[in-house]
Formats: sequence, C-alpha cells, structure tokens
Amino acid sequence: MLIIKGGYSFVEFDTVSAFTNPIRIDKLLKASTGFVPKTLTEDFADGKPGSAGKSLEMTIRSANIDASAGSAYDLLKTAENARTPYFFRFVKLLGESLLIEDCENAWNESVNANCISSADSVLFQAGTKSEKLLVNNVAGVGAAGLVTQIIAKNLTGMKAIALWIQATSNKNRGDLEIDLDDTAACASPLERLPVPALTGGVWSRVNLVLSNPAALGTLISIGLKTTVALAQNEIIHLDDIQGVTGYVTVLTNVIPKVVFELNEAGKHNAIKITGEGFSDTEANLLTTNF
Repeated sequence: MLIIKGGYSFVEFDTVSAFTNPIRIDKLLKASTGFVPKTLTEDFADGKPGSAGKSLEMTIRSANIDASAGSAYDLLKTAENARTPYFFRFVKLLGESLLIEDCENAWNESVNANCISSADSVLFQAGTKSEKLLVNNVAGVGAAGLVTQIIAKNLTGMKAIALWIQATSNKNRGDLEIDLDDTAACASPLERLPVPALTGGVWSRVNLVLSNPAALGTLISIGLKTTVALAQNEIIHLDDIQGVTGYVTVLTNVIPKVVFELNEAGKHNAIKITGEGFSDTEANLLTTNF
C-alpha cells in the first residue's frame, strides 16, 4: 500500500521543519512515489495521522535524480552516515484557484530607491502586461526588499502560490524571495518563500509551498526581495500570481537509511529510504493500492 493522494507533484526535504532551504525532487513517476508504514498494522486505513516514533519505507522515483556528488541521494546518504534527521514534504498540487496579483499594473506600494517599477506590455505571460523591476543604480543594489504591492487576499484555503518569473541572469535557489504579509510594505513577512533556481532570460512557472496558510487570512501586501547583490540593469519580471490548492503531507524527523536504484532505461531512478521516528501532520490521508 502507498499512502498517496492521486500522485504527488514534487517532494522536498530539509534539515529544518520550516523548509527554509529545501532540496526539491520533481519529474516524479507519480504512481511509484509514496511511503508506507514499515509494519502492516500501521496502514493508516482509518485516515488518522500516525503517532511519533513509527518507522516507514519511502520511495521517490524521479527522472531527475542520480547518484552523483551533491545530488539528493548523496545528501541523504551523508545524513544517514551522520544520523542526521530530515523533514520531508510530499506535495500534491491540484489547481490554481485564486488570483493574487495579475501584474497588469506597476507595483507601487513601495519601491527600492535603486530600482524602477513599471508595467511591461512587451514581455508578459498572461493578460497584456507584467511587473518589471529594473535596477537602475550604477552601483546596483545589495540584499534588500525590491518592490511591494497592495493586495487584499485570504490564502487560508491554499497550499502554495504559483507565479511566472524571469530574471536577466541565472539565479540560485533563494537568491530571490516572494514575501506575503498582513502589514504594509511587507514590513514583517508572515511568509518568506524562496524562489527556485532560474535560468537567465527564461520565463519559469514556479510553485512555492506555504508554511502556514492558516495565518494568511488578511494579507495586504506582497513583495519581491533579493538576498544577493544585483548589478545595474538587472531586470526581474513577475506575472500572473495565483493561489494553488492541494495537499501537503509532512514527515518529521526522519533519520534516513538510503538505497539508490538505477532504472534499466536510465530514467525515473529511485531513492528508497527506510526511516525512523516519523510523525504525519496531514489528518486526511488516503490509502490507495497500485
């Protein structure tokens, strides 16, 4: 039996429960990615969350994993040798159901003094315009908030946000960040959502998992932040920001024992994990046979 909700969209793991800098595994073979209790009596058929201290077997089968140095497998194998616990979240995204910001007008709630915010009618992905943020200071701009926009949204029913984003140059995960707040100009963000790695000059549709949707009932501000220095003439575009429904199942404090399985065709390799000490936080798990 796999505990699964119709196939996961991606899996992330991190050493902290806040998932501040998670490693993401996507391109999943969805019917073969999931986790099972280690004993038959722990099948969660009653739909209730498991208690802490149980064991599990986890399979993550993906077209973009391998056993190379620095890979997801390599990181987990290092954790196994050091007996370092990890946090895993299995994410199933269902659909974009709430428009947060259409980016048809220039963001203007607050704009960094070293930047210019405008609506771009040439480069966009939805509607007729996108938000364009240009670094116009000759010295560039250091790690700082770049621009915010007023919104009035309730995201308590969402699991993630989706947006189109493009940057002039390549970006590592977390170089850019989307903030959400119930105070003006994202002064004290309720959510700090690191943007995945970007290829310069290429639009990417990214999904950012919310840490605590229950706290996002009265949002009034959304913002873009950089955590690294940006050079003069760097441009970042944003478009079509939506709330996404779905499921997020979190496994906490898993001490992994990892096996790498190479697929014969060289595709959809698998990381197989025997874990200790997990507890599940999703109360309405479904159990499905494949």
